[in-house]
Amino acid sequence: MARRKKIIILPTLNNCGGDLSKKWFVMYSVRNPKTDKMHLFKIYSPLGKFHDVVNRTLIAEQVIKEYSEKLKHGWSPFLDDSHVIYEDHL
Repeated sequence: MARRKKIIILPTLNNCGGDLSKKWFVMYSVRNPKTDKMHLFKIYSPLGKFHDVVNRTLIAEQVIKEYSEKLKHGWSPFLDDSHVIYEDHL
């Protein structure tokens, strides 16, 4: 049986074991279509703005939900052109 190739690993929280003195982050991986290798992405902001477990966890859940939905609907950080305006859009 052939091994299935992962294209996305959905976001999860790395809470550094609950240590608030460390930088918490949400991480996810996506296969780069050019190199065919998995690339790890880490999102630190806005988790560092909060200095308690409850708020950091709530914000992390929102970030995880947002990125999970985007990834499930075909968005890719390698193909993201949301900050680009093309000539034919003007």
